[in-house]
Amino acid sequence: MATPLQQSRVAYFYVTEGRFIDALTVSQEAVALPNRPREQDGPVYYTHGISLGGTGYFEDARRYFGLAVKAFEHSGDLCSALDARSEIALTWHRQSEFVLALSLQQQCLEEAKYLGYPRGEATAWNRIAIAQDRLGDYHEALESHRNSLRIRQTLGDILGEISSLGNIGNVH
Repeated sequence: MATPLQQSRVAYFYVTEGRFIDALTVSQEAVALPNRPREQDGPVYYTHGISLGGTGYFEDARRYFGLAVKAFEHSGDLCSALDARSEIALTWHRQSEFVLALSLQQQCLEEAKYLGYPRGEATAWNRIAIAQDRLGDYHEALESHRNSLRIRQTLGDILGEISSLGNIGNVH
């Protein structure tokens, strides 16, 4: 029998394939398994939140991301807790609540800087830019995407660079 963490990884694979219903089914099983080691709570809740958001259950997704934040903080994994908070902001973006999403992502950016977490900074800049673009702040969106690109280049994150360059092109 698969552990909750293994099931969570299978669910995440389904997410990457765009198979959100399959991801939701598997992640629900992972969440429901009894006697799960506490250190598995964060990743299991996080993946379930992604699965829920991918299927349009945004309020439930925010609840599970909130549980993931608490579990990651409890285990001392502040960067993963920040990633989960960023996902909460993204659910608001997906519901066209761009001002709220922008505000929450700006908080994530400040926290990523405080933690010295450049990947979190790059993600926050990217998501800030997307909200700015949706709000019609095109100049600010371009600058935010450029900030994300610079960080991705420093990290040697080729896929992140590609994504940032594509996002810059989308704003133009």
